[in-house]
Amino acid sequence: MRALDNAIDTSNALRSSVYQLRMSKQVDMEDALSSARGGSSYTSGSSGRDSQKYALFHGWLYSAVHALGIEAASQPVNIARLTSLGSEHEEEEKRQMNQVKSWIISRMTEATRNKMIHYDMEIIENHPVLTALENPNPIQSRWQFVYTFVCNLNLTGWAYIVADVGENGIPEYYSLPTTWVHPIHTKGPFSEFKIFNPKDPGAQHDAKTVGRESVAFAHLPNPSDPLSAMAPSSAQIRAIRIDDHIQTSQDGFFNRGIFPSVIISVGREPHPEVQGGVRPRLSATQRRQIQGAIRKTMAGVENYGEPAILDGLIENIERFSATSTEMGWKESELTVRSRILSAYAVHPFILGEPVNLGGYAQAAVIERRFHKRVNTFLDMLGNVLTNFVRLRQNEPNLLVWWDKCESVDPSIEAREWQTARQNGDVTRNEYRSRLGLPPSEEGERSSLLQSVGSISGLTNLMNSVGQGQIPQEVAAKMIELLFGVTPEEASELVNGFDVNPAEIVEVLSSMVETMKRPIKIDLPKITMDSIGGK
Repeated sequence: MRALDNAIDTSNALRSSVYQLRMSKQVDMEDALSSARGGSSYTSGSSGRDSQKYALFHGWLYSAVHALGIEAASQPVNIARLTSLGSEHEEEEKRQMNQVKSWIISRMTEATRNKMIHYDMEIIENHPVLTALENPNPIQSRWQFVYTFVCNLNLTGWAYIVADVGENGIPEYYSLPTTWVHPIHTKGPFSEFKIFNPKDPGAQHDAKTVGRESVAFAHLPNPSDPLSAMAPSSAQIRAIRIDDHIQTSQDGFFNRGIFPSVIISVGREPHPEVQGGVRPRLSATQRRQIQGAIRKTMAGVENYGEPAILDGLIENIERFSATSTEMGWKESELTVRSRILSAYAVHPFILGEPVNLGGYAQAAVIERRFHKRVNTFLDMLGNVLTNFVRLRQNEPNLLVWWDKCESVDPSIEAREWQTARQNGDVTRNEYRSRLGLPPSEEGERSSLLQSVGSISGLTNLMNSVGQGQIPQEVAAKMIELLFGVTPEEASELVNGFDVNPAEIVEVLSSMVETMKRPIKIDLPKITMDSIGGK
């Protein structure tokens, strides 16, 4: 049975990685196991502490890590084979390949581009590794695989990928929780691993040892220990716990609290033996009657701010429930949120909160910094899988990478598309597709044919042909290059069949005059009677 079977069979689709244990009852089992084995095993972070971080994966911690995870998971994956710069190609083929290569490289992160400096690249569209990365395993899709990798890295500082081979021979890659993978350093640092689900009591004893060739990982280094990691969650673990306590106290406050808004004191009745009188004991029916009368006369927004009347029946009205301001939640929550989000460099604007940014420029800066952090994690994932697949597939020239995340300013993007269309860098239908319009059935027309200046130029050219100043074949070639028509169409225009060049010039001149005229639109006369519908 494969090394993952025992763990996967009891995983319930990896949901057991989210532990619901109370922090006060956590037991660092792996530290105890390590001591029992004489230190032969070193966990990639205490199993108990990592379990706590998974258990705390809610509140503002979830908001920050989730934002990083979903942004990274939305990016497409690519695979290529690096070749030497001296590869032989036909000139035209090589020119086209370089154009495609330039566009692809523009979509790479900076770290991946640096690997391409001394190499050419052959894009691979059909490869077992690419198939595996699009559907890494029966449990995780590519989106879930990348999301889990980034979340594990930010929660525990470690992100493990375990490789296997499916029944059809296709490689399988699993992004597993940190608490499932246990390194053994007896034969060297990270030389062997045990993989098991810690929630299954018997899984640890049945787990098989796998070698380094089956496990790859990335980690956020701890400067004090090369064999450990320092996760952002560790740096702000106190704030994360406080956030959990705030939410727990809020939940308990509303679940177990008593929330009458006010206390109403019924007036005392005179009594000869009691100074000040005796407060009557009301029956259930009497209480309901008084409550109903008070609601009828004082409840509702429309009565907000109205005075309460105290008489012989009602002696006093005083507020009873504590407000959220008195509980201190708001101030504490804002401070804790700031600490947690700062550890992950996630601005509240990224989470969709309404904040005063001051314009598109500042929003673009925030998004750019956020995407730079996401791209760092995508680089780490690409490096891990590049080295992993090279080893397992015995293809030392393979390169795996994810497209970089980029911030987009809508106004700048719109201007860029307009300029590209005017310069002919994008086709008419590409531009229509960008606008959400269907393709035009008329086909592509040169943008030069839509301007007065270009029609005037064509008129002068045809006039020169008619006067014999420019040979017809030269004029045809110029029209072909400038206006993007076929050689046959250009030749037909210049030769004109039975049409005299002077007649063509006359038609073109008429077109120019028509294009110069202002457009007049006749609108129906608007009167007061028409506005009133009479």
